[in-house]
Formats: sequence, structure tokens, C-alpha cells
Amino acid sequence: MHTKWSDGNSTIEEMALAAKKLGHEYICITDHIGTLKIANALDEKRILKQMKEIDKINKKLKGIAILKGAEVNIKNDGNLDVKDSVLKKLDVVFASIHSGFKNPKEKLTKRIIKAMENENIDVIAHPTGRLIQKRPAYEINFDKVFEKAKETNTCMEINSFPNRLDLKDTHIRLAIKANVKLVINTDAHSPDQLRFIELGIATARRGWAEKKDIINTLPL
Repeated sequence: MHTKWSDGNSTIEEMALAAKKLGHEYICITDHIGTLKIANALDEKRILKQMKEIDKINKKLKGIAILKGAEVNIKNDGNLDVKDSVLKKLDVVFASIHSGFKNPKEKLTKRIIKAMENENIDVIAHPTGRLIQKRPAYEINFDKVFEKAKETNTCMEINSFPNRLDLKDTHIRLAIKANVKLVINTDAHSPDQLRFIELGIATARRGWAEKKDIINTLPL
């Protein structure tokens, strides 16, 4: 989920309190970090500042835990635009592609595979980049991507945002067959969007996912 720190509309505390109301045990703040200007991405200084802020709020709030996360951009060559020394300090790191959607299938596959080879990457976010009725999914070789995800213990995101639902049901089925773990996220930019989790759960069920396949069914 995103906050005012990058391209969200609410504070960390507002997101945490809304999630607590929904009965969540924990959340993970994943504002954009790096050089993604369009999403007001945090630089190294600001992400370290945000981590301190999360520590403060965690001390203050009872009944919900806030994990320190970030969404980092996968560059054209598959490298990440944030130093490993910064990524290492975070609890959960998401990596995603935000450019070059028309690149050949082979190149896009290589970019994702290279990102997963970085030990700091935990999850590949919205793995096909689709925006329903707006932008088609870019092409990747799922067999190769899921094989690497299994090898590196990287999870794949099921993005619950209504115009994403990415991974979609058929890809979820393939991921499960490949023994790849999944995580259902809202990609919320405001507290009311946290309820989108229901759409992600429904999509996961369509792909025959069970509780054991989804890491955020686990306790903190």
C-alpha cells in the first residue's frame, strides 16, 4: 500500500488504523522508492526517514504491526534503481516494471529474472503490468519466471486493485503448479481501497489457490 510519502492520499497512521478496523494483524507500507518521478518516489534519505516514522507509529499503536517495505523499480537492464545497502534494511521489498512494456517477451522475462536474482527482492509486484480496458499485459515467459521464483524463493503478487487483478486466475493456477508462493495485496492509495482485498481473494480462489499458497494468511 502507498501513503502520502509517495503517491498515496493518506498518512501511514491513517492506513494502519483503517487496516486495524478491518481486523488485520499487520500491514506493510510499500511506497515507491528510487527514481520513478511519476510516483514521487522516495530517495535514500527519505526512505530512511520513513523507517524512523514507522518505528514511532509502531510504538504508539496497539493491535496492529506496521512492516517497513518499498516498491522498487526494475530498470531496463534488470537492475534495481536503489542500492542494496538500502533495500537490506527493509522488511519486505517489492520489485516491479514501470516502463518498456513493448519490449520483446525475452527481454521482459530477463528483466524480471535478473531482479529476482537480487537477494533483497521478496515479491514481484503486478507481474504482467496489465490495466484492464486500458493497457494489455506485457508478455513474459511464465515457465521461466516461475522456475526462477521457486529457485530464489520469490513470491508473486496478486494485485487486488480492480483495474489490475494481476496475476490473473490462469497465471495463479500456473504459479501454484510450479510451487510458487503468492501474496494478496491491495495496492491501496487510500484507506477505503483496503477493502479491495476481497477482489484479490476472489481472484486467488478462481486460480484454485488455498491458504497454504498465500504468505499473508500467515501470522506476523
